[in-house]
Amino acid sequence: MYANRKEWPLKGVIVSLTREKAHFEDSSHPVDADARVDAVDQTVKLVGRLTEEQRERLMVIAGRCPVHKTLDARMRIRTEADLS
Repeated sequence: MYANRKEWPLKGVIVSLTREKAHFEDSSHPVDADARVDAVDQTVKLVGRLTEEQRERLMVIAGRCPVHKTLDARMRIRTEADLS
């Protein structure tokens, strides 16, 4: 949307993700020294004749999207049974 609004020559975006379990060691308060958390590595390829400044700006915008923010934040999932 941003590139379209700016009329930048973005032709497509290719996102590749890999997921692994990584040690929890970078937490300031590890619960268990052997604990592991989900770690996602992301590669983003912007297709089109974009300037370096345009590419940098699009990457900043991509980091602000709601899905990225949700996945990047610590998340706690609460489950409740609906017994009706």
